[in-house]
Amino acid sequence: MCKCYQCGTEMIMQLQDRYREYCPKCHDLRQSSLEYYNLHELLEYMEANEYMSKESMLHNFLKWEFELTNGSIFRLYLDVDRYDQVGDESLSKQLEEYMKGIRLKLNVKYEDDYIWIKVD
Repeated sequence: MCKCYQCGTEMIMQLQDRYREYCPKCHDLRQSSLEYYNLHELLEYMEANEYMSKESMLHNFLKWEFELTNGSIFRLYLDVDRYDQVGDESLSKQLEEYMKGIRLKLNVKYEDDYIWIKVD
């Protein structure tokens, strides 16, 4: 268990789609080397760069049971094998390009296998 970098309160573990360390006092996640991306900004940016439409990616997030309520935060793994594509080869290729695009456009290091996304 670690302490919050802002207030020193002990972080708690929460299970909301994925485990996360959360400060109950600051309502903040554990400091990470990764940035937190706003969901809608990310979707718009990726659509503008012609990777996949916002609606298609939102549909995938819902299919993968991510919590998309306002204020929630989830971890998006950049390895497409983690997500069920039910034998749809064209979707698999699209998702692979999407994840590569996230790495390229957002300068995510290749040793990092996920990014945090916040729903605002």
